[in-house]
Amino acid sequence: MRTNTMWALVMLGCAAACGVTGCATDPESPSSEATEARPAEAVKEEMVGGWMLDVAGLKTVPTLAAPAARLLPEAFDLGHVQRDLLRDDGLLEMKGQLRDRTRSESSAFAIEVDPVKGTLLAIRKDTLGASADLDEAAVTEDAKDRLRDFGIPDEEIGAVITRRLLGEDSSREARSEGPRLVAYKTFVTRGFGGVVVPGHRAVVTHSPDGSLRKVLVKWPALANVGHRLTTPLTLAAIKDRVATRLTESGRPQGRAVLGWMQEPAVGEDGSVRLTLKVAARLPAVDHGEIVEEPEIEAIDVDAKE
Repeated sequence: MRTNTMWALVMLGCAAACGVTGCATDPESPSSEATEARPAEAVKEEMVGGWMLDVAGLKTVPTLAAPAARLLPEAFDLGHVQRDLLRDDGLLEMKGQLRDRTRSESSAFAIEVDPVKGTLLAIRKDTLGASADLDEAAVTEDAKDRLRDFGIPDEEIGAVITRRLLGEDSSREARSEGPRLVAYKTFVTRGFGGVVVPGHRAVVTHSPDGSLRKVLVKWPALANVGHRLTTPLTLAAIKDRVATRLTESGRPQGRAVLGWMQEPAVGEDGSVRLTLKVAARLPAVDHGEIVEEPEIEAIDVDAKE
């Protein structure tokens, strides 16, 4: 019997075929990440320069410093990944290499790592296990424990969210029973001081029986120096800067939701330097047959080291 499990299981094959960095789309994020409604008390709107800005996400100007404890490139050593992240002791066989990216397999997992880009993909090769009555908090803790053992310190973790992925069998009889649990996915974002690094994340997938199913990591090493994480601008000046930049972009005036972000830039050695900026999220635009996704504009705030 064929089973439709929404996009998750389909993307197992896609990820294995195209590699961690090869897919044009990125399904490994909470589906409501860009459009999730916030409670009314979390909204604080101000009219600035003809724009209705939701500034609740700014609050105060942060003073950040890159954490002393951080993930090191050595964490992407294949033996370390297999032993400490996957907890697998099978014989590891090299399957191929393209520049810095290597592919290997054990009897249980297919593993692809690129230590320079800080990416990793591991997929269990056997079939799904039977569903079990699991404590979702225990699934979350297992994901966090594995990532700690891999080398991601708590100081670099911004947020952790676990969600259930549901699927439905294609047969009429099975569809009448409603959706069933397919997997648990734990999303771990990089960030510190309450400010995220967009695009840097780890996603740990567990089968319904609680066994590890898949791990996807994009967590390149941070440079030792060169981060620009403070700004001399006041909040009032920053709001004016945002309204001016949005107007200069040619967009029609409207609403934007503001928040802090640490924009990553990759150096020649593969290490990442972070710059404090304001993320202005603009709403989706409905053109009738086509609906544009919400757009995020990164606004410079004269950040300094």
